[in-house]
Amino acid sequence: MALIQATENNTLEYKRELPGKDRKWLKTVVAFANGKGGQIVFGIDDETHSVVGVASDEIARTIDHLTDAIMQNCTPQIVPDVRVETHGGKYVVVVEIDSGQNTPYYLSREGIEAGTYIRAAATTRPADPHVRLELILRSKGKSYDEYILPHEAPASAEEIDNLCRDIAAYHTQHKEVTIEHLVSWRLLEEEGGRLLPSVGFCLLARPKSIHFSGIQCAVFLGDDRVKFLDNKEFRGPLYRMIEQAEEYVLRNTRTEYVINGVVREEVYELPRPALREIIVNAVLHRNYLSPAFIQIAIHPDRIDFFSPGGLYGSMTRERMLQGNCSSLRNPLLADVFHRMNIVERWGSGISRIFDACRTHGLPAPEYSVDDMGVTVTIRRTPLAQRLPERVQRKSKSAHAEQQKNEATRKSSANSSERLLLYIRQHPDCTFSQMLKSFDIPRRTLSYRLEKLRETGLIYRTGSTRNSVWNAVK
Repeated sequence: MALIQATENNTLEYKRELPGKDRKWLKTVVAFANGKGGQIVFGIDDETHSVVGVASDEIARTIDHLTDAIMQNCTPQIVPDVRVETHGGKYVVVVEIDSGQNTPYYLSREGIEAGTYIRAAATTRPADPHVRLELILRSKGKSYDEYILPHEAPASAEEIDNLCRDIAAYHTQHKEVTIEHLVSWRLLEEEGGRLLPSVGFCLLARPKSIHFSGIQCAVFLGDDRVKFLDNKEFRGPLYRMIEQAEEYVLRNTRTEYVINGVVREEVYELPRPALREIIVNAVLHRNYLSPAFIQIAIHPDRIDFFSPGGLYGSMTRERMLQGNCSSLRNPLLADVFHRMNIVERWGSGISRIFDACRTHGLPAPEYSVDDMGVTVTIRRTPLAQRLPERVQRKSKSAHAEQQKNEATRKSSANSSERLLLYIRQHPDCTFSQMLKSFDIPRRTLSYRLEKLRETGLIYRTGSTRNSVWNAVK
């Protein structure tokens, strides 16, 4: 009965009637084989979940028909488990599909490009090219981070030297990191006297060649993402972006002070170990084939950390929260991060995040998972309310300084909005016209124009001396 009470999801679908000539249901079969497996139950209304049932004299023919349709129309061949169950005195037919090892599976008549499907929540949809590539690599026992990009130039001596030097700065097992280490770690592959870079090498030494590998950070004025007070995009080697994103969050969240005698110690709003671990996990486990950035959104009541690509392979939210790391999307990066002491040991990060938040008086982090990615949400509350025995009132100077900084950010945001409105109302306006209208220093106006341009709200045309500004429609 539990099967019928469950709602449709990424591993369960109901069908009221048995399939006739329609083959649309086979798309779901393919999607289950490409994902975590699943069940299609015939004889249950997909809206009311009421048992409609299947006529007893049709059962034997139905089982043969379903089995033949799956085995003859799917490539590689899928062997289903088709069985009959009784619910409320009525028969239902259950088609169970296991997670496949020879991905991607597709409908033979549509071909691999058009006929590969995946499951997203309770829907079946065509697989994007980057999803198909990950499925191909998975069937070969390879991960994308060890994939040798066919059109990338060989690794240069400068790139290799810089990466070896940076890894050695983190490394504890070796005083020196050499080319031989990079080859043995599969970051580089020797071929015809050249050193070909893997995706993992590019992410560590040539990040601009991997699109959407950066981290976007922003401070928003409210609960939505309409108005922001500040934003920054970090691009560079993964280990540097982790540090930059961590510092950005600390700069843009509250800092309280503990007075120990004559010493004043800073206490961050977020426990630094948890913050760092969340960012490391986002970088380490994201799908680098997905056309999306890691995003950190700081709102007044919460901070959202988004890592693109959903969960890998057979990984589920429950297994992830238990620290199960049997399905690593980027094992090369995980190995290098472990050698660099960026991660201590695989699978322990989640428990450390929860422990650090609990010790800091914060609610447990909230993890939401869908096919787009994984979002970790931390709710914000003042430190003085959470840790009254550890945190004292801030000094007047520190409190005034924080108020001044917040007022400056809000004033800057309001000024930028007025500038944007002016440009919309005065098409083809020049820098000189805006300078007279706003009566602000040239550098301030240049800065605000550049920030608006970076966000894609305005654009400039013409030569440097005779340029004009317009708002994007």
